[in-house]
Amino acid sequence: MNPASANNTLLIIVGDKSADIYGAKLASELKKINPTIKIIGTGGDNMRKEGVEILYDVKDMSVIGLWEAISKLSLMRKVKRDIMDLIKTKRIKAAVLVDFPGFNIHIASEIRKENIPVIYYISPQVWAWRGGRIKKIAQRVNKMLVILPFEVEIYRRAGVDVKFIGHPLFDVIEDSDKDKLYHDLGLDFSRPIIGLLPGSRDKEVRFLLPSMIDAALLIKKKIPKSQFILPKAKEVDGNYVKGLIREKGIDLKVINGNSHGVFQIADLSVVCSGTATLEAAILGAPLIIIYRLSKVTEIIGRKMLKVRHWGLVNILAGEEIVPELEQEEVNAENISAYALSILRSKQKKDLIKAKLSRITSTLGEKGASQLAAKEIIEFLN
Repeated sequence: MNPASANNTLLIIVGDKSADIYGAKLASELKKINPTIKIIGTGGDNMRKEGVEILYDVKDMSVIGLWEAISKLSLMRKVKRDIMDLIKTKRIKAAVLVDFPGFNIHIASEIRKENIPVIYYISPQVWAWRGGRIKKIAQRVNKMLVILPFEVEIYRRAGVDVKFIGHPLFDVIEDSDKDKLYHDLGLDFSRPIIGLLPGSRDKEVRFLLPSMIDAALLIKKKIPKSQFILPKAKEVDGNYVKGLIREKGIDLKVINGNSHGVFQIADLSVVCSGTATLEAAILGAPLIIIYRLSKVTEIIGRKMLKVRHWGLVNILAGEEIVPELEQEEVNAENISAYALSILRSKQKKDLIKAKLSRITSTLGEKGASQLAAKEIIEFLN
């Protein structure tokens, strides 16, 4: 891209908290290559800090489950309408779509009609469910940047120009000062530490945290010296969390964010299925994956799902290398039973760590955001 060009604006569309982090890293790298570039689109606080002009915030756009998606249809129609009005009134060099397939695959068609190239960063998981979408992607996307190595051949076979860049999580995970964490939180490193990560959305937390806490109380009975810590996402209602802790009568330390730090000090973590499970894998942290959806969403999802597991760690491994509980299986008895079996067995913990290491070794290394930026700039030249 020529810095002197009048057409120097990039549209970027993200739809959730994780994508906002990746979008911010991408924006930072794009501006290092071309300081004059202007980026406008949807995102959150992380992208704002990198100078992206935000039209709609991801906290309003993010959804979980069928009913929440239906409830936000009106908003998403407005988002699409405003983005297309922007494209028709402002010179846009290209559109970069980040994950968020339900919206992004659809709007890609409209963007291409305006003769604007579309680059997709972080592929829809067509290998897991709704594989038929790949035909639409091939028609609507000029360049696909994938973060999982096996996705390359899938898109290549469909005739999509594709490049593997590695996983951007490597760019956002940082080593924590473990001694400082122990000190600041009043934790005893000689006693078992269990992390509870119920998700970054209120709905996830309300679905999962009560069972997590009940399981923690059962673990405490069997291993009295156990310590529990919850890294709360800022989007989650703190009053609900405090009220539940008070109601259950548990000694549970709550900190603001820093899931990376928790994974690095915890002997085991109970984690809501999602990006956090891959964070744990990269950090070699033993975990149990749990997930609960509404019954209707589960029934529809099961019909579309092409893989045997919900958890990304297990999907990548092709086997259940960490325990995975879903729907009615998510209860205190099941969670605590799996937790105790891992906490009491060094052999089990070491085996999980070894298998997690093998998975993450295939995901590239630090620098995915930089490589994605270079690919985008080169594509636009």
